[in-house]
Amino acid sequence: MKFLYLLIYVILQMKMPKYILKKYSKMKNAIEILSKQIEETKREIEYLEGQLLNVEQSTLPSEIEEIREELSDLGYIKKKKINKRQKTISKPLHFVSSNNFDIYVGKNNVQNDYLTTKFADSEDIWLHTKDIPGSHVIIKTQGKTVPDSTILEAAKLAATYSKAKNSSNVPVDYTLRKYVKKTVRSKTRFRNLHKSKNIICNT
Repeated sequence: MKFLYLLIYVILQMKMPKYILKKYSKMKNAIEILSKQIEETKREIEYLEGQLLNVEQSTLPSEIEEIREELSDLGYIKKKKINKRQKTISKPLHFVSSNNFDIYVGKNNVQNDYLTTKFADSEDIWLHTKDIPGSHVIIKTQGKTVPDSTILEAAKLAATYSKAKNSSNVPVDYTLRKYVKKTVRSKTRFRNLHKSKNIICNT
């Protein structure tokens, strides 16, 4: 009988490391999957928070319709039939700085994408609140040197039309449009890869 118990003990000792290793491997894979899901969920929350801000900033029915269409294209809401003849394209906000530079502000993702990828020239200045959902802001340089006062005015607009609109000391990134690229696998995120500067401003 003692021999049998000893044999069982030896067998368990031999099998235990494999069992633990297999369990560890499963736990490790589960942690990796959960980590990815958490990151994806964070991006989804950030995107939807940005859309909420876009709705708050909208002033025209066409701007609301653009947001609705984007959400339906991504599967968040049911698609709505739209008469193409009735469909209108909204326009970004337009401001003129104290130094007579044109400044444009997007009010939703459609306008932001248009400003950054189609409207702005490579030497125009792009601004956006740092790591905070908000509007894309473009300063049309027309080949001229933009004074700091205009950059500050544009930065204040970026802060005003962002989730941090009621905050103080809002960080705003700015760089030339040619250095801005859209982040891979992102619905809205654009990233200035290098040569960017940062300014702190109040709304």
